[in-house]
Amino acid sequence: MFFLEKKVLNLPALMVFWILFAPAVVSASDVKAFLIGGVAFGGETLVETSESDLNAGGLLYVGGGVLVEPVNSELIYQLSMGYKFDTVEFEGPNGDASIRVLPLDALVFYKRGKFRFGAGLAYYFNPKSELCFDGFECLTIDFDDAIGFVMELRMQTKNDVFWGARYTNVDYEAGSTSFDASSVRLHVGVTF
Repeated sequence: MFFLEKKVLNLPALMVFWILFAPAVVSASDVKAFLIGGVAFGGETLVETSESDLNAGGLLYVGGGVLVEPVNSELIYQLSMGYKFDTVEFEGPNGDASIRVLPLDALVFYKRGKFRFGAGLAYYFNPKSELCFDGFECLTIDFDDAIGFVMELRMQTKNDVFWGARYTNVDYEAGSTSFDASSVRLHVGVTF
């Protein structure tokens, strides 16, 4: 699998995630798993085609994680892992281009009624983009792992379904080249 080829979460990132979640785990009364899916828009254009563009911010997101709600607290802690990807096809010459990444998110939400306001960090494992032309070997760009800032607004419904919008600010770098991969994501999820 591409995300296990060479990168492992480094110690500073582990420390940041643990500092965010240690207080919640110690006093948690309610731990719920969740699944989430969404559509993200934004980031610099990597490949332009006549029908659609491939942007560094990706398009489709699927993931899952845990939500931790400490007793008598207005805070909710979230840790999640996902897969973000996009692919476009083009003609003249024929081929396709793609981008994919594994984001690990750590957020803290403030709950107010059915609304959740959150902020945190996202660690992007091995962002990778490929450009392939029919009959030729693919050109692959392996970006460095990246850390981004995340803000999210979420609405929780009564039946364990939630929906929301998220802004992520992050850059992908490869050597001396940098691409803005910031995006806005609309998503829906379910807790269980």
